Amino acid sequence: MPTGEAEIDPRWIAADDVAREALAVQDDLAVKLLERPPTTIDGAAALLNYYVGIITQSEVVFPELDVNGRLIQPKSTCEPGKDFGYFIVRNVAAALSSMAAAA
Repeated sequence: MPTGEAEIDPRWIAADDVAREALAVQDDLAVKLLERPPTTIDGAAALLNYYVGIITQSEVVFPELDVNGRLIQPKSTCEPGKDFGYFIVRNVAAALSSMAAAA
C-alpha cells in the first residue's frame, strides 16, 4: 500500500483507535501509581523495582506529566513537564521520610 493510503484505510484507523485507547488506559494506571504512595518499606522497594524493570523495556512509553504530576493533555504541550520517573522517585522519597519520622 502506498504511503498515505494507510491513513485512510478503515483497518488502519481502527487499529490506531485501539492503540490510542490502550495508551490512555496505560497512562491512567501509571498516574494511579503516583496517587497512592507506598506505605511500607517493602512497598517502596517494590515500586522502585517495578520502575527499574520497566524502564529497560524500549516499548514502554510513560505519560507526559505537568509539574504537579497530572497528565498533560495534548492541547497543553507548551506547559513544562517532569519525567514520570521523577515523580516515582519523589513519591518514594517522601514516603520513606514519613516512615522514618513515624518510627
